[in-house]
Order: sequence, then structure tokens, then C-alpha cells
Amino acid sequence: MGDIRLVNTQDGLKGDRTHPEAGAAGLAWSPLVPTVLEAIRAAEAKGYQYENSEASLLLLICRTLGIIEPPYELRDFKLLLGGKADEDNPNHWSAIVKIAVDGEEELRVAEGDGPVNALDIAAHAALRRFFPYIDKIKMVDIKSRIDSNDSAASASIVRVFVESGDGERLWRTMGASTDIIQASWQALLDAFEYYILRTSGTLPGKAE
Repeated sequence: MGDIRLVNTQDGLKGDRTHPEAGAAGLAWSPLVPTVLEAIRAAEAKGYQYENSEASLLLLICRTLGIIEPPYELRDFKLLLGGKADEDNPNHWSAIVKIAVDGEEELRVAEGDGPVNALDIAAHAALRRFFPYIDKIKMVDIKSRIDSNDSAASASIVRVFVESGDGERLWRTMGASTDIIQASWQALLDAFEYYILRTSGTLPGKAE
């Protein structure tokens, strides 16, 4: 993916379409750009950074412009530490994920080596009924950064960056929270949503 940049011009704010999807998302229409900029600034104020998470940025732009709908609804998720008694694997977790598509619910339970792995497996299992191609998604890399806050009254923000792939292409998403598991979960959900919308042809722009 390339970059989506918003620049100032003599005629006002306009989208600099260094990414072909920027125009498809509506950035060529300059009156919409301030709305997009406001959404980006609001997200950044909460700790989000989009320099290395272009898929999450594109989703944010499209959501702001109202040109995509979520392909599924996350109804619930839970995590349990030590889902199976195993002294040799103290990092064993269980995850429960419930989603709904067009009112039809699917609940799945999975076990994994760590909370993020358990959530990833459970989400795959829940989405598989509605999106059989979801098994192509693999988490290629995950990184986290902690933004230390000097104020004792405020917790540090954790940013989690996830790179995903389907064997043909790669895309990057991110999450931000004071909780590393929540930030990781946000990044995973964006990865799934991006892939589903891209594969179904719903996401603006050409498939990569």
C-alpha cells in the first residue's frame, strides 16, 4: 500500500492521491477533507498512529464518509487465563467470540498460546461460517509500542501494529488502548474487516 496524504493548497484542503484508493474513498472532493481530518485528529488524540497502518487508515476514512458498513457485528468476547490446567504452559488462554451477520449469531470458543492467539483463533472460527475464505488470513507480524505519559493520573497508551497476509498481499492495521490486549484485539478486528470488505469488493478502490 502507498500513503494517503492530505495537504494544503491555495484552494484549500485537498486529498493528495498518492494512494489510488484515496480518490475512491472520496478524498478528491475537497469539502469532505476537513471532516476526514477531524476524524483522524480525534483518533490520534486517543493514541492512534496511522503512518504504518494504512488499512486501518483507509477503514477510518471510509467509515467517516459513510461509504462502508461493517460486514459483521461483534456481539461479545471474553478471555480466560488457564482454560486448561497445564503447569508446563502457564500462558494458556481460552477465548470466546460471538459475532452476528444479518441477525444470525455465531459463538465460538478457542484455546491458544496467549490471549491474542486465542482471540485470533476464536475469531477465525466464528467468521468462517459467513466468510469461508477467512482462513486465508494469517497474522504475519505483531509489534507493540508504549507511549509513556508523564502524568501520574493518566495511564500509558499501548499501540499494537499487526501485519496480516493471505499469501498474495499484505496489509497493516493498528489498535491503541491503555490495555495491550484491547489494542491487539482492535488491530485484529480491523485486519478481518479490511480483508472481508476488500475480498467482497465493498471497499473502495481496486483489489491489490
